Amino acid sequence: MPKPLITIQNLKFSHSNKIFLNDIEFSIHKFDRIILVGTNGCGKSSLLRILKGTDAPDQGDIWIAPNIKIDLLEQNPPIPKTNNLNDFISKGNQHPNLSKVSLILKQLGLTDVDLTKQLSGGEIRKIYLAQSILNEPDIMLLDE
Repeated sequence: MPKPLITIQNLKFSHSNKIFLNDIEFSIHKFDRIILVGTNGCGKSSLLRILKGTDAPDQGDIWIAPNIKIDLLEQNPPIPKTNNLNDFISKGNQHPNLSKVSLILKQLGLTDVDLTKQLSGGEIRKIYLAQSILNEPDIMLLDE
């Protein structure tokens, strides 16, 4: 088995006196495909935000391999505030490959998206997914 990219030990997370995650332990390795299944409010999104580093656990050890890039596609991402889809998707990418941007947009069915009109929730998620794909993260976390 390859070396882990992330290792979690004794993780605990609570909010408003409710324990969501208690004594969680696991590792994520290269090429792993993992699906989290649970009822609403059980802590799935909290765990993903902890892995991304946007939330902190109450206790536990989190080890992330050096130079690992992690992207998180939130459950309800905000509407992109831009008129140029290529610029938005390339945001944070200093030297975007424009042919790759075009290919990703085509593969996700976003070539005809009009950012001046109201976008559906699915279109918004696809736009953020395209951005994440272009960023080439080592670990991509997709919340719902």
